[in-house]
Amino acid sequence: MTKKPYQTIIFGKRSFLSQELNKNIKNSFVTSIDFFLNDIKIFENYKNKKINIIINSFFPAHKLSKSFSYREFCKKGIGDLTNLLDVLNIFSINKIIYSSSCSIYNSYNNFINKDFYNRKIYSSSKFTCENLIVNFCQKNNVRFNICRIFNMYGNKEKFSIISKIIKCYRNRIELNINNNGKSIRDFIHVEDVANTYKKLLLSNKNGIIDIGNGYGYRIADILNKIGLKNFNIRNLKITEETNSIAKNIFNNNKSISKKNTLENYIKKKLNIKKDLKFTKVYSLKKNLIDETVTGNIIYGAGNAGVQLHDILKKNSKESVYCFVDDNNKLINKKIKKTKVISFDELFELSQHTIIPSIVIAIPSLSYEDLLTLVNKLQPLALNVSFLPLKDTTNDQISLDDIQDSKLADLFKRKISIIDKTLLDGLNQKIILVTGAGGSIGTELCRQLSKQNVKKVIAIDNSEFALYKLQKSNFNSKKFKFILGNIQDKNLIKFLYNIYKIDTIFHAAAYKHVNILEENIVQAVENNIYGTLNLLKCLKNKKINFVLISTDKAARPVSILGMTKRIAEILVQSHFSNYNVKIVRFGNVFGSQGSAINLFIDQINNGGPVTITNKKVKRFFMSIQEACNLVLQCSQLQSKSRIFILNMGKPILLLDIIYKLISQKMNRNFQLNKNIEIKEIGLKRGEKLEEILTISNNLSKTTNPDILSCKEPIYSKSKLNDFFSNLELAISTFHDKKIKSYMKDFLKKEL
Repeated sequence: MTKKPYQTIIFGKRSFLSQELNKNIKNSFVTSIDFFLNDIKIFENYKNKKINIIINSFFPAHKLSKSFSYREFCKKGIGDLTNLLDVLNIFSINKIIYSSSCSIYNSYNNFINKDFYNRKIYSSSKFTCENLIVNFCQKNNVRFNICRIFNMYGNKEKFSIISKIIKCYRNRIELNINNNGKSIRDFIHVEDVANTYKKLLLSNKNGIIDIGNGYGYRIADILNKIGLKNFNIRNLKITEETNSIAKNIFNNNKSISKKNTLENYIKKKLNIKKDLKFTKVYSLKKNLIDETVTGNIIYGAGNAGVQLHDILKKNSKESVYCFVDDNNKLINKKIKKTKVISFDELFELSQHTIIPSIVIAIPSLSYEDLLTLVNKLQPLALNVSFLPLKDTTNDQISLDDIQDSKLADLFKRKISIIDKTLLDGLNQKIILVTGAGGSIGTELCRQLSKQNVKKVIAIDNSEFALYKLQKSNFNSKKFKFILGNIQDKNLIKFLYNIYKIDTIFHAAAYKHVNILEENIVQAVENNIYGTLNLLKCLKNKKINFVLISTDKAARPVSILGMTKRIAEILVQSHFSNYNVKIVRFGNVFGSQGSAINLFIDQINNGGPVTITNKKVKRFFMSIQEACNLVLQCSQLQSKSRIFILNMGKPILLLDIIYKLISQKMNRNFQLNKNIEIKEIGLKRGEKLEEILTISNNLSKTTNPDILSCKEPIYSKSKLNDFFSNLELAISTFHDKKIKSYMKDFLKKEL
């Protein structure tokens, strides 16, 4: 017996697929997301009914090759979908079908060529939308299908190569063909797509499928069979995927109609009398998001490597791809059903495949040998990590032992002492992390996931940053991800009240020195008023509040430094009544937008390397170490003092550049050894050298890597006067006055 169809809402008024679906699916209607979200009658009408959802809405593909607005692209590409998903959970949904594109296949493995036609941002946005749909449906227990449609053609369609061939044939206008038409494409008629969707709505099929025929036609063959003399062809040389053929097809193509074959369609459209028969091309090649190795590659098939293999396999059967070992006796053998390959085979694999991760599992290596091996492997993989160097008599390892081969390791910096008894104070706590999608916030979340915390509320105002955080490799079962702004008073109060928060790590801040010099109002609102908003909600004196600050707050000259110092002063004003702490430290390796990342990019491109001044020095520590010390600070008694992380001596940036160039030279790359180092001058708000405190009176704490100091404290009356002036200047966007008020307020520290 055929199931009675549910009401089906089809989103995407401009889509010719939507019109075809509306014609084929009973009890359906087409609307736009904007109209749907603003029509109260629709909400009331469908709130208590079981419905199907089909989403065809996206940025129009035909606009991709033109000059377009990034804002409009993001709104139509991702923004509208997120707005829709935020309200869909109030409906009773039978199934969601999302119309995606085959363009995402093999689209991320080549970023060398310029993206003139915006295909990469199109495909990556589609992929993001797919993940949003999957995330929503899994959380809300809704069945779904992601339909990756291959090359669709049909009446009213104007974008595909088929419609262009028909148009150019009829009008004798120039036809642009890429690479002499060598590419092979899987073409499917819009009616066949609609029929497939119709069957999917009635099926129990769940997950991602391809919508196509399973074979393709070469563009050149189509033109030859129609007759090359009928076209004025212009050949373009463009990097593109050679084969695009559907693989994971639903229902063995039973939805495909013979009347709508490409031959019949073109013959009818062009009034061709002779029979057309295009040569079908099949392919064994898999469709991949990118040509990527699945799982980790473990370098070292000894005891540590086998232990790591077993630990990773417990998490996922596909978590290990292979072993690599230098022992010829092990090559081509299998250890626990996992193959061992040689370095030469690894190198060959890297030439045509993306390797996400190599883990070096040889703890007996000397530090120098480890660095040599890291340098040898880094060009082959996106990430190289390693088990720590240690006494081989202690041969028990855990997953937490794996360390990233970040620049911090190359500088041989002494790793700080971890006081695990302090971290025990976080057990069963409910923790709020602001700015959770940033560099510091993400690392805090990663480390908290390893602690015995009860729940972590991770808030960030960037949707993309929050999405990346959700997709991070740490255990996120105890996490609640909140898209929101710390300036939203109602949201912060709601989070405090609903989750009964015990501890707050306030990492949210705008931090880019040069950008904030030109965006003073935004810097003040986020860094100062955002902090004030969080503090105003501290009604429970037991809440543990930790402000993460910066060395730029000590004798500040930049907008960043001044706003962070004033944020510190706000927290200081709560010392006597609340359990508040301030942690101040300098630069961290691995943070987003850091000078180190810029240097690496410039060296990889052959130079020049730009430095503001060759005498510039900065403090550095690894992001992992900084965040671990921040967690420990949260459990110390501050006694009205600011915690200062022991960062050692400041490092000359010029020395870092020389070291990076040296590292690059050791990798057997053809590189100009005379890379130019160009001095461009200090920018507004930058110093030659940062300091960590204006006080020379540093005190020790129970952890030798955490110090404390006394900094000036301001009266409440002075704070009130300052904010009265500041609010008026902000309301009129008067940058000069805002900066003047901050300088005057902090004059005894400047």
